[in-house]
Amino acid sequence: WSAGNNWNETLEQASLAGDSLDRALADHFRHPAEMLLAFLLSLGNHMFVAAQVYVIGRAFGDRLGAADYLGVVTIAHTVSSLPTTPGGIGIGEAAYGSLFTLLGAAGSLGVATCITYRLTSAALSLLGGLFLLLPAGRGVRAELARVELEGAPAAEDSALPEGSKRPVP
Repeated sequence: WSAGNNWNETLEQASLAGDSLDRALADHFRHPAEMLLAFLLSLGNHMFVAAQVYVIGRAFGDRLGAADYLGVVTIAHTVSSLPTTPGGIGIGEAAYGSLFTLLGAAGSLGVATCITYRLTSAALSLLGGLFLLLPAGRGVRAELARVELEGAPAAEDSALPEGSKRPVP
């Protein structure tokens, strides 16, 4: 009976997860403008990624077409997003190499393109993080030092009416 009870519990949990997913989808589709905007931003992001990979492949001397690169990026990123290795490392490279080979290009060129894409994306992200972190970090550090030295209320608390307290979350 224990196997049957486990099976029933599993089915019940799956049913609850399905209900939760239905509620989440219903909540999201109550805002069609936001959903359309999210879809368009996602589409634009995918096009920029495909263009980045296309430029990298061309820089390495590959002659596949733009539509080929769009297909390679779509399939390889989908495959590498499966949770088999951290960050899809190794899986993405294998997917790029295999897809390049299927399209008549050198598999090693696909692997090199994937690795270069990952490295340039990481470098651009880190560079962007520096631009966001440094100015904001300076302001936060100065505010903390002022509060620590003077015992003055933080900027957010000074905007509250006299005698009121910030609610605790």
